[in-house]
Amino acid sequence: MGCILTVDLGGSKVSVGVLSEEGSLLGEFRSEGGNPYVIGMEQARQIVVQALLNAAARMGFSPEQVAVVVGNVFVSSTDDSFLRRIFPRAQIRLLSEPFLNIMLSLRGRPGYTVHSGTGSYVTWFDGEHVVCYGGFGRVFGDRGSGYEIGREGLLAAVAAEEGGPETMLTGLLCEQVGARPEDGFLARVRKMIRPTNRDSRGATAYFGSIAPLVSRAAGAGDAVAAAILRRSARELAEYCQLLIEKCGCPAQG
Repeated sequence: MGCILTVDLGGSKVSVGVLSEEGSLLGEFRSEGGNPYVIGMEQARQIVVQALLNAAARMGFSPEQVAVVVGNVFVSSTDDSFLRRIFPRAQIRLLSEPFLNIMLSLRGRPGYTVHSGTGSYVTWFDGEHVVCYGGFGRVFGDRGSGYEIGREGLLAAVAAEEGGPETMLTGLLCEQVGARPEDGFLARVRKMIRPTNRDSRGATAYFGSIAPLVSRAAGAGDAVAAAILRRSARELAEYCQLLIEKCGCPAQG
């Protein structure tokens, strides 16, 4: 008896599904992710391999029992040798994240796609070749990304604590981290900024987790949160313009 492993590598997490050879879902697992542009391709591959091995082991499968590895990773879809060495009997079917997004949204036709997860990037597909812009990670500031939305949401909540414009984000963030009114100003802010997340992947995941709170507040009519999302949309539009200007892509597609 063998298993099928599915993997999705993101900047803030890796998601792995373990299925039986008949396709029944046996379990789902998550671990910390990483943007290859930030941590390096070799470390990103190590993260993928370890996540797959851990998920298989938890369901009682050895590497030799893995029949198929299929997934979505931000690495070249033609280079799967790092997985073939670990899973010698498996068929490997990897797609790069930009290509998968293009196939799902454009169905193979020429056009632009915009991706806004924890990180963000835009692509132009001419029917054969893919040109990407963005996806650089938090160091360069992916515009319109979940990371940036979360960071802006945190800044707005802290600003409100200091007497700035009121926003629902303050209450939502305090609820998320367990901060209470009786904690006092500094204690509440320390809990909100989560100083324990010292490494880049921890910080990326934390800011990414704030982004849904911004959307929730905006949906409830919060003006500060709505302004953050409007800025995010404008920044993604600017990414598209940069793709057109720097990569020589057509203005329409």
